Amino acid sequence: MRRTASLEFRLLALVAVTFVGLLLAVTIPLVMLVYPSFERLEQERAREDLQRVVETLQSRLAGLDLTALDWSAWDESYRYAQGRNPDFPARELTMENMVTAEFDLVMYLDPKGKTLWSGAYDAEAGRMVDNDALLGAGFPPEHPLLRQPDLVTGVTGILRTRRGPMLVAATPIITSARTGPAAGILLLGRLLTPARVDAIRHQLDMDATITPLSGPPPGELSTGVVIARHARMLTITRFYPDVEGQPYLRIDLHLPRDITREGRLAITYALLAILLTGLGVLGVLFGLLHRGVVKPLRQLSSTIVRLGRGEDVAARLPVQRRDELGILARSVRRMHNRIVHHAHYDTLTHLPRRSLFQSQSRALLQRLERTGGTAAVLFLDLDGFKEINDRFGHQAGDRCLQEVAMRLRREVRGYDLVSRLGGDEFALLLEGIDGHGAAETLAGKILSALEPPCTGAGGVSVTGSIGISLYPRDGVTLEILIAHADQAMYAAKQAGKNCCRCYAP
Repeated sequence: MRRTASLEFRLLALVAVTFVGLLLAVTIPLVMLVYPSFERLEQERAREDLQRVVETLQSRLAGLDLTALDWSAWDESYRYAQGRNPDFPARELTMENMVTAEFDLVMYLDPKGKTLWSGAYDAEAGRMVDNDALLGAGFPPEHPLLRQPDLVTGVTGILRTRRGPMLVAATPIITSARTGPAAGILLLGRLLTPARVDAIRHQLDMDATITPLSGPPPGELSTGVVIARHARMLTITRFYPDVEGQPYLRIDLHLPRDITREGRLAITYALLAILLTGLGVLGVLFGLLHRGVVKPLRQLSSTIVRLGRGEDVAARLPVQRRDELGILARSVRRMHNRIVHHAHYDTLTHLPRRSLFQSQSRALLQRLERTGGTAAVLFLDLDGFKEINDRFGHQAGDRCLQEVAMRLRREVRGYDLVSRLGGDEFALLLEGIDGHGAAETLAGKILSALEPPCTGAGGVSVTGSIGISLYPRDGVTLEILIAHADQAMYAAKQAGKNCCRCYAP
């Protein structure tokens, strides 16, 4: 065969002209490199912007910490904490001073954490309130705000209060010369109100939300940053811990997907240009493709469709072709033969399925009707097979079924019909059995053959119950014979199993 006439040459020529250029020019640069780079840039920008929100929150804490360090390093407050300046709160810790400094909470504590003085300001009511409205019972001795590492640094963080999250800074109370020992702890707090969150948003010019967590964080957010992509927006989320290190503030930043939108436009224009070029090339190749590939494939597919409808047209498959279509046709014929085989034979036991058993049995009964012959139908149901599956597993059950099928085959003649009807049910049609005695003798041999353990299934033992019906005494059609044998099988079950019973009207 000339190379120019082979299907392989035509397909290689088509692939070389079209797909090499298209796949290399489009798939690799655009799909694998260009667009993912836009997504990475977009995610990097989102992470940077989220970090700016976090840093702004931290800068608010740092500013509060500087103020606390300034207020705590003061001789007046130092003497007050030592009990030598009792007029200090009335003189310095006024509501006007708290409003000016934007403090919602001021607390002076002794070195053990006991409250010396506290004041809480309710901005909505415009008056001072009991700090229990914010903190409740106060701080336990081991609270992080009460652990001061040295005289020059304090502790900052987010404190959970009854009115929401609060920025807090706790610093040691020392002298104006920044000497000790520390006489106590000064705690300053500012509620993170919606107005202050809006101030952060306006400062950064970002669509950010900061909300307190009311319960445990979702699993996907408990350990890091989560990015949710939508058609036009990208949402990046993380949690910010409270002063005790537990996730508390949920920070959500919503960003328009400008970068990927521009990337999609650029890729779209590139694809359009390549598509127009490819259309011209494909138009030239269409004639070769149609004559060399499409037409033969159409003929082959028509034959395959007719095979699927059950028509016996396997002989029309072009198995004599020497090109790829011939290989495909031969593969289809082999597949068709396997499908026909699997449709007729059980894949586990290799016994005929119900459909093949019925067609073969009807043909045998028609012949017996003409010749006046006799036959017996044996309906076998394994006893307690479900327990075998449940106890030893389905693999052991399958091996047990395979061994049962082999033993049935050994106990009957080569031309007798044996079928697995489904599950643990088997049917046998035995020609030449003319009475109950002969049928019961054969059924007894089958039951005896089932007694030895199934070595392939780990030594599992199985028994069976057999129902018997005779042709033509108990029926002349296969359906009636099987129904009567099934009734007899249930009689064997009721008689204690592992036995056989003949149909009795």
